[in-house]
Amino acid sequence: MNQATLIISATAGIPLGISANYLTRILVKKRSCDSYSVWYINKSCSTVLWALCFSAYYALAALLLENINQLIPVAILFFACSCISAVDALIRKIPNSMLLIILANTVLYVILNYATEDIWNMFLSMLIGVLVFSIPSYFGKYIGWGDVKYAAVLALYLSLLGFCVSIIIMGASTAVYALLLKAKSKNNFKETLKTSVPMGPFISFGVIITAIVPLFYNI
Repeated sequence: MNQATLIISATAGIPLGISANYLTRILVKKRSCDSYSVWYINKSCSTVLWALCFSAYYALAALLLENINQLIPVAILFFACSCISAVDALIRKIPNSMLLIILANTVLYVILNYATEDIWNMFLSMLIGVLVFSIPSYFGKYIGWGDVKYAAVLALYLSLLGFCVSIIIMGASTAVYALLLKAKSKNNFKETLKTSVPMGPFISFGVIITAIVPLFYNI
């Protein structure tokens, strides 16, 4: 990527981050009658935080990805994943509208880039995504249907290799979070693991990292 693309990407991240923050508030209000005031959505600093995060991520994507054909779908992916993560972290729900955006983003990429040869790989990845996130339910561990749908849509986007890498990153980040919970809790580690946590943010983290690493960008 040239310097102009880097500057444009970083600058575009500011209004898009602000828009995503505003949209997240709407998504929460539509799905919950309760009133919330949390630092990552509707505190005075949240809009600035979203703008800075979007700007930084888009700049990093511009540095790591090879061309604009990769940068645009990643920008859309990050927008949708950010909204999903914030909503799920607060009210434990995955907005279907954001899933549709990711799905449409994937379909358009395949059509515009004539990547039809990857379709079988993509659907295989989606099937594996559904299976992987359905397994815990057979062992008494509840995984929401929204998380399963989210994983399936993201697996379709990343294809098999990218999705597998994102799962590894997700697992590592979840383990770090569990250790932080244990450090703050007086319970033993086994009890800490029983703490209910939203999976959306961890799934998103694995995906947005995988999406900008050229080795694994396999859509």
